[in-house]
Amino acid sequence: MDDRRFDSLVRSLAGKAPRRAVLRALAGGAGAALIGAARRGTPSASAHHGALGPGDACYDSDQCVAADAPLACGDNGFDYDGPLNCCTFVGSRCGFDEACCGTASCIGGVCTNDSPFFVCSGAGCDCDPNTPNACDAGLVCCGGAFATGVCQTLFDCTGLFANGETCPAFCQPGPNPCPTCASGYCNAAGICG
Repeated sequence: MDDRRFDSLVRSLAGKAPRRAVLRALAGGAGAALIGAARRGTPSASAHHGALGPGDACYDSDQCVAADAPLACGDNGFDYDGPLNCCTFVGSRCGFDEACCGTASCIGGVCTNDSPFFVCSGAGCDCDPNTPNACDAGLVCCGGAFATGVCQTLFDCTGLFANGETCPAFCQPGPNPCPTCASGYCNAAGICG
């Protein structure tokens, strides 16, 4: 289109409006049309809300939904299916191992850590508080007597340092009281006695 035709077109569209105002309006309208087209071509985040089931790869817990078990987006212990998957926790219903979070297995339709193939007793693993030495050395099974516990340090569980651990900085070595040591004192070597 040559300059004269363009000027005629703009004048006919603008009536008495200045040419620059018409050009701004046309540019704004074209920009809005492009943005609208781009938005229509991109699915919204809400389209992915609650659409994934057990074992499906995910990046947010809001994507995960199941009829009979709470799901979260987490590590299900399998590498082949990506770092995060919709999974459920120990004690929840499941249909296959990939549906269970962490190292739990689907045994008898329930996620459990009682797998005969693998027993987890490290930090963050589920444990039975009534089982002696249920967790690795330096960890306690933190939880009520009638609930599944979690292996963690005594300090993480109770706010107390275990006997044999270095006293916190605010506790003085010697026969001094140290309320955060499980025994209540810090020995001369600076260890919770």
